[in-house]
Amino acid sequence: MKKQMRKQKKKKMAKQISCILITTMLICSLSGCVSLRTKETLPAGAAENDILTVIPVDQEKELVTIHYEYGQINKEQIEQTIEEQFPNIDVVMIHDGATNSVSALRDNLEHGMEQDIILSRVMQQIDDIAPDALLDLSGEEFVNNYYLTALDACVLQDGGLYYLPGPSDVYGVIYNKTMFEENGWQVPHSYSEFVELIHTIDNAGLTAIENFDGEEEVPLRAVRPSLYFSDAFQLLVHSFAYDKVFAGKDNLKWLTDYQHGEGSMVGHMEPYADTVKKLVDDGILRLEDWDFKPRFRSDMMYIYHSTAMIFETQSAYDNNIQSAGDEADEIGMLPFWTGDEPGSDYLYAMPSYFMGINKAAADVSPERKQLLLDIVGYLSTPEAQLKIFGSGMQISSVKNVPVNSSDFTKEVQKTVEEGRVISNFYFVGGDTSRVVETKMNDTVRDMVTGTITVEEWLRSADEVRDEFLSGKLVENNVYGTCENDMTRIEVALMMGEMYRAVTGADIALVYVNKHEQGVNCNMYAGDINDVVLANIAPDRVSEDGESVAYATMTGQQIMDSLAGTKYDDNTIPDWYFVASGLNVEYAPWYKSGERLIRCTLPDGSELKPDGKYKVAFFSDKLPDTNHKDNISLQLSDVKVMKKKWKDLFIEYLDSQGGVIKTPDKTTTLNWDIQK
Repeated sequence: MKKQMRKQKKKKMAKQISCILITTMLICSLSGCVSLRTKETLPAGAAENDILTVIPVDQEKELVTIHYEYGQINKEQIEQTIEEQFPNIDVVMIHDGATNSVSALRDNLEHGMEQDIILSRVMQQIDDIAPDALLDLSGEEFVNNYYLTALDACVLQDGGLYYLPGPSDVYGVIYNKTMFEENGWQVPHSYSEFVELIHTIDNAGLTAIENFDGEEEVPLRAVRPSLYFSDAFQLLVHSFAYDKVFAGKDNLKWLTDYQHGEGSMVGHMEPYADTVKKLVDDGILRLEDWDFKPRFRSDMMYIYHSTAMIFETQSAYDNNIQSAGDEADEIGMLPFWTGDEPGSDYLYAMPSYFMGINKAAADVSPERKQLLLDIVGYLSTPEAQLKIFGSGMQISSVKNVPVNSSDFTKEVQKTVEEGRVISNFYFVGGDTSRVVETKMNDTVRDMVTGTITVEEWLRSADEVRDEFLSGKLVENNVYGTCENDMTRIEVALMMGEMYRAVTGADIALVYVNKHEQGVNCNMYAGDINDVVLANIAPDRVSEDGESVAYATMTGQQIMDSLAGTKYDDNTIPDWYFVASGLNVEYAPWYKSGERLIRCTLPDGSELKPDGKYKVAFFSDKLPDTNHKDNISLQLSDVKVMKKKWKDLFIEYLDSQGGVIKTPDKTTTLNWDIQK
């Protein structure tokens, strides 16, 4: 299971645990007293019923919070880069692990999201609320640091620029350098040379041995695309057709209008259809490529060497080594070509995230707004970009940021340096929808073979676009209502009540902030539908998959779990347990393994260390294997409910009259006790 931890900051926090504080802890643990803090006197970074960070926030510095999501993001490096440049700032990175990042980000912004800066891969899918929710950056000087081709996918219909592209994976032509050298094939530098090379290789009479279903000698293929999934079709054809239908202000306006339901593909996208046909006619694509899955293509390239080229991101470099080990051939990357003229070479970039400023946070004061602009401005400089990248092979959308030089990237360095990098875009929606691209990919062979006309192909894409924008394509059943906005701790307490109800357990333990095992997002007032259930589900598939479990645990095992994981090195886990069926006082900023201050049963009696209790939790994923010092957490009588998590939740919701209310506050956060 992928671990998500925050590295302990190297700076030393002043230790303020005096004899008085230790005495206070002891008294609290014995008497059950609660913290006298009020909401108005909470320290920066603390909350009455939520934990933004388990690392104490420096109260002498200005707090800046950054939202980020699951995916490729070096959060430690971003945090360090900002804090080094702005020594009076303490950065807290806040992860949102909702399954549907689009709905979660939309809900967060519409319900008063407090994070200052947003790093999200799904910004393009909230364009409709961006003008109200995000700060317009179009007038800022630092925007000029970016390549225009990178900004094309970020400009909205109103001309506003509400987010900027972050580091990107780059998609191009991967070629077997070893094979090229052995056969004397020259690297192409134009579309015509690329086509000529393909014909040369395909007609060379070379063979290779594949072993998919037994050894078989097959003809060597010059290039082996896989168009089984619509994203591959999108990346490939968008790249080859870019100059014809997407480049320039007029084409950009057509695209932004189209994304908002205005205009048609008919009358604009015919050159796109011609490009697909030409790719087939020139031997770059074959009709069977639409049935070929990516993993087979990868094996052909890296293991069997039965193709000389594929279309892939820079991840091919690592994939090649992992697949073939010491026997790996040397590979490199080439650009796409839209023609034979100078400057017709392009790469296609897929940003790991887009960066924007929360308008509500910027509106707090002119000084606060300027601070956030200064941070985003600095992150938009070559200096900051290089710090964030490190030695990675992603590319920047910021000018004058060199590609990490290597033999692999040699042939694309000029393309990147001159800014011919297309930033990923969609005809409507975004990465989690891609409905228009899917429709086009599903029917493109009919267009190529003449079964349907080009106009019919384009109009069918229009129809799907319109259906998507009208909401007809989204099946989102409503099961009940959430009465109030709830923090992650409140969602976990609610989840715990559900676990106890369906299992008859005395206590429930619910992970918070542990990726794919617990609560990773807030829940907001309104309908409880399929999307909401998917987001609050304990893992990214559990709404249809795994279930609730229960087992016998001792009081000591329960308290060990609530106290937090102990580690020997300087790492602090983000995650923690919330308990339903107990009254708990918890010190989030104290050292992990000792955060539990008190723990009593609902009647006020102490939890007996050697007592036995029926405890519910999600699936059979308790105990956490990272409890290095808590060997006692090995359970022997785990039983898993037969019904799936989603079905159990819906039954519980029905038992509550279809309404989820904020659970009683049984977890008290004590921010006074710090390491």
